[in-house]
Amino acid sequence: MQDFPGQCHCGNISVVFQSDKDAKDFVPRICECTFCTKHSARWISDSAGKIDVTIKDASQVSRYAFGHKTAEFITCSTCGVTLLAVSKIEGNYHAVLNVNVLDDQGPFTGTESAFDYDAESELSRLDRRKKNWIGRVELIEA
Repeated sequence: MQDFPGQCHCGNISVVFQSDKDAKDFVPRICECTFCTKHSARWISDSAGKIDVTIKDASQVSRYAFGHKTAEFITCSTCGVTLLAVSKIEGNYHAVLNVNVLDDQGPFTGTESAFDYDAESELSRLDRRKKNWIGRVELIEA
């Protein structure tokens, strides 16, 4: 597995994304919801991958849910960077990672594709996440 480390701007939240996929094989997704658009997020995931999220100061982490409230966006309250979205499905976390927070974004050269999930039902949304999002998520408070 390859490690893809990253962090928010101030370093309060850091991530290590692990995947067997080569970085060039990822297709960053651009969600067209108003939240993702305002943050210019580009999302990647690998259902067979793993992500470790380390939080230095949990009091400086914002969890924001809107719409169906089936996912929370994890944002550093200190520097304002949104790192990932997590969704708890059947007792397990699944996540997508904002590729913009990685230390080395250069290898992620796949052509971006835009998606609009507004018409998706809650059940379809959860099924898609369970199938496509990062399947192993560990949240660590340092």
